[in-house]
Parts: sequence; structure tokens; C-alpha cells
Amino acid sequence: MAESEDDNRIGWENELGDSQGEEEPGHPFWPTHVLDQAIVFYVLVGVVITLAIVVPFQLHGPADPLHTPEGIKPEWYFLASYQAIKYVPKTVGIAAFALAGLAFIVWPFIDQLIERRFGPRAYRKIGATALAIVLLLGMLGWVSERTFTVMGQSYHIDLLGVPHKISIEDTEQGQSSAKEQAPERISPKEALGDAHESS
Repeated sequence: MAESEDDNRIGWENELGDSQGEEEPGHPFWPTHVLDQAIVFYVLVGVVITLAIVVPFQLHGPADPLHTPEGIKPEWYFLASYQAIKYVPKTVGIAAFALAGLAFIVWPFIDQLIERRFGPRAYRKIGATALAIVLLLGMLGWVSERTFTVMGQSYHIDLLGVPHKISIEDTEQGQSSAKEQAPERISPKEALGDAHESS
């Protein structure tokens, strides 16, 4: 049986496979679909807020305003910028990162100019160089201000990422001076009790 031209029209068969050519009745995006998604959104927000109130999650112990832990660092995606600012004055570092952000905004307008002027491999060179710098600064940011022990020898990495050998005497002196300088910890109840007694 030969097929007629009408049977080969685009969209003649619907998804269910019948060839009657009638459109399925649908639902309008506004307001039906938007309201359905809004209901799901508000239910999920309510669940998250309820869980945050009923079962609060703490990353660490309660904060102690009298004692700052050593080695406070930003998240891994900010380590490169955190380390880069250590090598230059703060105003220069802030201006450099502002210019880098501006470069991302302007890049779509200058990419053809760069390709015509320096060739198609310029992107690879610029990208590889930027990636290498970011990875290097990120690794230096991660290891800086830490102490590592390698084959029985301790090394302290300073702010700039330079390792310094630590002798056993330095370690013992550092621990004793840290104990002497550590403030005496008192509970909030004791602090409030002392304040009430003095008044």
C-alpha cells in the first residue's frame, strides 16, 4: 500500500503513535506550570528552614572570641587569591583582581582581536599560563602557615610559602611559650558570676 504525501508531513504522528493529526490538549506555562514549580520551591524551602532550626549543623565547636585558631584560611577556590595578596601590597592586589574580573567581562569583545594578532595558539598559552599560576598559588596557600614532618625532620612553611627547618629545641620552646601565653579559659557562667559579684 503506497503512502500518500499527507502521511509524511512533519508532525503528523504524535508521540503516542496514532496518525490522526490532532494536537494533544496541553497546559499553559503561565500560570499552571509556574504555580506548580512555585509550590515545590516553597515546600523545599520550608523543609530546609525547619531542618536548620530543629537540627542545626555546626562545622566546629562554638566560637571562642578570646582565642583565634592558627591557620585560618579561606576555602580552596579562594586560596590562590589569598596567597597572591601576600606577595604585593594590598591595594595593588585588590586592583589586580578587579582588573582580572574586568578582563573576564571584556574578553568576548577582544578574543577575535587576540586571535588575529597573535594566532589561534594564543588562547592555549594564556590559558595554560593562568592555570599554572592559579594552581601554584593555590598549593602555596594550602601549605603556608603549616608545619610538616618529613623523614623525622619538622619544617614550618611561612606566610610566603618558604619552608624553614625546625629544631627540637625550637619546638619545645614554642610549645612552652604558647602554654604561657595562652589565656586562661573560663566558662561564661564563671564570667557572669564574677561580674555579678563585683557589682
